[in-house]
Amino acid sequence: MNAPHPARLAKLLVGHAPRHRSQASLLARKARVAGIAVSLLAVAGLALLSGCGGSSSNGAAGTQVGEHCADLLAQAFSSSTPVPGAFACQNAAEQQNAQSAGIKTDADIAAFAQSLGWTKAADIGGGDGVFFYDMSGASADILLVYVDSNGQVAHFQHATRP
Repeated sequence: MNAPHPARLAKLLVGHAPRHRSQASLLARKARVAGIAVSLLAVAGLALLSGCGGSSSNGAAGTQVGEHCADLLAQAFSSSTPVPGAFACQNAAEQQNAQSAGIKTDADIAAFAQSLGWTKAADIGGGDGVFFYDMSGASADILLVYVDSNGQVAHFQHATRP
């Protein structure tokens, strides 16, 4: 199976894939990503200190709306084998975004996950429609998974830890 084109992967990860950027625009984007990463680490630290953090993501049913689907997606992104139900846990709009990047099944998510290099997903808390995961492996990132009112994944993004 062919891996999706890098521009499509970028679109999938951050919601858009601009064609051209000026140097100042790239620097501003890097600064925003760094600011988001620092903010995420602060939120994650507070969640762990307050006892809200969970253990390693295992796809078990959560107690909050959307937690189960968020867990499945995080698990799928850190697995080299397909995680049943991960694709179905995305809402129609997110499935359409994934399909535009060539991702149409749980097996396609597993192939995409190989390019990310993550091998472990640790649930570090969340609620009110957004869940946070500490992703480790080839890189150390924070994954944010946003869910809709039906509990399906509506969007996700990641930020590399500084």
